[in-house]
Amino acid sequence: RMHHMLTEVGATLVLTHQPTHDTVPHGPWHTLNIENAPAPGVALSLSHTLAHLPQSLDPAHACYIIFTSGSTGRPKGTTVTHANVTRLFNAARQRLPFGPDDTWTLFHSYAFDFSVWEMWGALTTGGRLVVVPYLTSRDADAFYTLVHDQAVTLLSQTPSAFRQFEATDQTHNRDLALRAVVFGGEALDTPSVRRWTNRHGCTTPRLINMYGITETTVHVTTNEIDENQLNNSAT
Repeated sequence: RMHHMLTEVGATLVLTHQPTHDTVPHGPWHTLNIENAPAPGVALSLSHTLAHLPQSLDPAHACYIIFTSGSTGRPKGTTVTHANVTRLFNAARQRLPFGPDDTWTLFHSYAFDFSVWEMWGALTTGGRLVVVPYLTSRDADAFYTLVHDQAVTLLSQTPSAFRQFEATDQTHNRDLALRAVVFGGEALDTPSVRRWTNRHGCTTPRLINMYGITETTVHVTTNEIDENQLNNSAT
């Protein structure tokens, strides 16, 4: 997968650090361990790359390239522009205002575009971003404690991850600072949401179900969950 991705984007230079340096496959690219001084050939490649960067940026320029999961075939690289990303946040803030007073968690891997929402939702609006350690993200009790202790206000969760978060909340039932929980990536798990609302209601925090695909920049639809929807749900 990594060789395919690097070939598809025409990579000339791959930045690594010591734990990942030996995982990069061989190819027509230089590999630079940022913890060490670059070899002469890599230094020359880096200088050449920097010299050919655009002198100014336009909203239509690429912001990032992210690959699909490949579930329907080979992973496909998707180029997302700066305009796409700013559109996401401009549109979302009309329905869910967020800004400098908010604290977000970077819970998801940056190989999953939910991370774009988490990172840049905070950093483009002056908010605070809490980077969740990998082991903490896999420990429901530890993650719940982090959300409490860091006074997280905007939490993004896949429905499967929220099932664990909800179960932990049922056990501990601590006073959280959450203003909103944003769901994405999977179909909503109604039973866990219903259990949550039985304790907290639908407004504190607000429960926002968003949906989108990689090619359309994280989220393109949004729905705020209320009691009527839960009561009318077949599941």
